[in-house]
Amino acid sequence: PLKPHEEAIQALHRLEDSGLLGKGQVQEYYFRMSNIIKKYFHKRYGIKIFEETSSEILEKFERMGLPEDQLKTIEEFFGVTDFVKFANIAPDPIEIQNDLKAAAAVVEKTKPAELKQKEEVSK
Repeated sequence: PLKPHEEAIQALHRLEDSGLLGKGQVQEYYFRMSNIIKKYFHKRYGIKIFEETSSEILEKFERMGLPEDQLKTIEEFFGVTDFVKFANIAPDPIEIQNDLKAAAAVVEKTKPAELKQKEEVSK
């Protein structure tokens, strides 16, 4: 079976290839992107966050003692996705690509440290 971070990265690639953007379904694209990250967090940390607001998720991570750089990355990601999901404003294609990269960065920054070290050694 795939590790949570591998599963999340694959899901983000599937989202990118989903055709939602070509159909003008930007909000749906961002809802799915956000849910992929929430599912990753659920599997990675064993916490249920699907029904929680971004603020509640951040509070949980602060209480868990996540490093400040990880908290900042998570906060920025959810700030962008919430804005698109709820303000009904469609970003331009470059911003959408950057937001997808930001989702992948959330996964990369929060995956277990031993996996980061193994990947650094194998490069």
